[in-house]
Amino acid sequence: MRTLVTIFIVSFFACSPVFSALSGSVHLDPENAEPSKSIELRYEAGDVFRHNSAKLYAFVSVFNDVDVYPVAYSFPLEQSGDTYRCDIKGMPANAAYAMIKIGDGHRFDWNKDQMWDLLFYKGSKAVRGAHMRCALSYLGPVVPNLKRGTDFDKAKHELRLEVQNYPDNVQAKIGLASMLMETGEIDKAEYTRRIEELVMSGYDKTKENEVRAVSRALRAIGRPADGDELEQGYIKDHPTGDLAEESLRSLCYQSQNQKDFEERLMRYLKSFSYTVFSDRMYIDLINSYLQQGNGDEAIRLIRAYPVPAGVDANPPAAILNMFAVSLLKNDSLLALARQYAERAIRSAEHPANSVRPKFMAEEEFRYANQEVEGISHDTYGFILRQLNQPADAAVEFQKAVDLLGDAATAENLEHLSEALVASGKQAESIAVMRTAIRTARALPQTTQRFVSIASPDQDKNRQELKALQAEAHDAKLTILRQSKMNYDIQKVTFTSNDGKKVHINDFQLTDLDGKTITLADLKGKVVVMDFWATWCGPCRMSMPYMQKVYEKYIDNSQVKIVLVNVWERTADTSNAQKLQTRTKLVKTFLTQNSSYTFPMMLDVTDAVVSCFGVTGIPTKFYIDKQGIVQFKEVGFPGADVFVDEASDRIDALLND
Repeated sequence: MRTLVTIFIVSFFACSPVFSALSGSVHLDPENAEPSKSIELRYEAGDVFRHNSAKLYAFVSVFNDVDVYPVAYSFPLEQSGDTYRCDIKGMPANAAYAMIKIGDGHRFDWNKDQMWDLLFYKGSKAVRGAHMRCALSYLGPVVPNLKRGTDFDKAKHELRLEVQNYPDNVQAKIGLASMLMETGEIDKAEYTRRIEELVMSGYDKTKENEVRAVSRALRAIGRPADGDELEQGYIKDHPTGDLAEESLRSLCYQSQNQKDFEERLMRYLKSFSYTVFSDRMYIDLINSYLQQGNGDEAIRLIRAYPVPAGVDANPPAAILNMFAVSLLKNDSLLALARQYAERAIRSAEHPANSVRPKFMAEEEFRYANQEVEGISHDTYGFILRQLNQPADAAVEFQKAVDLLGDAATAENLEHLSEALVASGKQAESIAVMRTAIRTARALPQTTQRFVSIASPDQDKNRQELKALQAEAHDAKLTILRQSKMNYDIQKVTFTSNDGKKVHINDFQLTDLDGKTITLADLKGKVVVMDFWATWCGPCRMSMPYMQKVYEKYIDNSQVKIVLVNVWERTADTSNAQKLQTRTKLVKTFLTQNSSYTFPMMLDVTDAVVSCFGVTGIPTKFYIDKQGIVQFKEVGFPGADVFVDEASDRIDALLND
């Protein structure tokens, strides 16, 4: 992560009382409401929920001035045709800022991945922290059920408003200084001067948000010991706060071996009982033992799972299902795998077995549990199929598909289709295969089986397959066209350290032979630009599938796929040194991974990646022939969907 992000306590979204999107619009009245007042919300449905019959809610994620994570509220909407209304009320007295989405708990109108904003006021002025939280939202969400595109300019604007309203807001002033340095409006020396001045002028060491901001700023200006001392002092006085949790969680992942990790994790669980991260870390520990073939230790951990307060079962369904999946890989352990899968289903059927995070509303949490239950049924069905019980397996697979709904994957539908055929239910299997193909969720073996058994006439079956695939492709392209970002990055103006106005095309990318290009040089082509680093695990995981995408379009002169190396952890200071070191790093990486033949470029000064507003890698941008950014993907979604989704985006831009 960049310095900018580690200084901030990353949060969520933007600002204005009326918002419009392709999918719908939200109107708030009054515009400048106090937390204690009732606010009328009116939602005009777009394509997402037009002619909808499901019960919709306004999901409101509320931030205060101090805490890292929001608290989620949901308000049922009253429907009149395609217009929906509710009153937002009962907000906490310390509410500063909220983000809104509309949905049923499973499907949502995200306002083109921006959501809608609600700033709380006192009189004519936004309350303390409102503009700051709004600014932080443009740097990326801290919880998975919120969305927002990165926009440094909007973040700076909101931070300036916060500092203007509350000149003593230390976190906002540090954040603004960090943003100005990141975008080249002040240099490192000026940034250091401002931070030193803020530290000397005093701050409240009893407020976690100020301690976080100051400690991270101290590290950024080369005073890590002072930053550590400040944080440790606060943690000593507040051992159960978010900062203490974050510090101990970081310590867990710094463990050098399994024993240290387990000891630290148990201390973490004893101190914090349950957080959004605790199950994930517990699963990581169990997996590490399973990967080493140490099943006894994994079973010991399963049995020793510390039950959070208020939870009825031990352990939760996600852990039980994960263990069943790991065991089913060994035929001799199928009976044991079956036991854990059955336990996972029983656990998932009872919501009291899970702890709802405060940032997730009840309706969202219910669907999340339903998804775990569906996945557990799929695991159980897979085990039954391995035990040669196809009829029973088909029943479980059907339960999985019913529970998952449109979240059911190609693998889920293939499992069901194959089990139905094996149990003599060919007509039902054909219906499932038609659904899979029509909705672009068919694996190769699914389409092959369809051609073989849909009817006695295989030529007729191939014609139907082609029609179903065309239907699926057209539907996906329509959805993609509606979700375009239309972000003309080449018109965005930045300010360099010397005060000059610059654009992204003033910065160059360099290939491994020293040749340079700018984004403008790629106009006329559909471009996939993937930012990565040699130390980034998810980046490396995605590369075999980027290679497949590259090979698919290698003969298409209208498509350019390029991986851009950024953020390498080197001590080089001059650009010449950076170029030399990064070239060597990437060449060594390619030598060790000789199957990769896609073009590699270097963002030597990390200027291009900053212009794109990237806050985490891997991040991929899909750019149309006019040089306008249309799609963005952060992280690696998984091998089973990446190639198809990348291809769909490229095809949508080629067809424009």
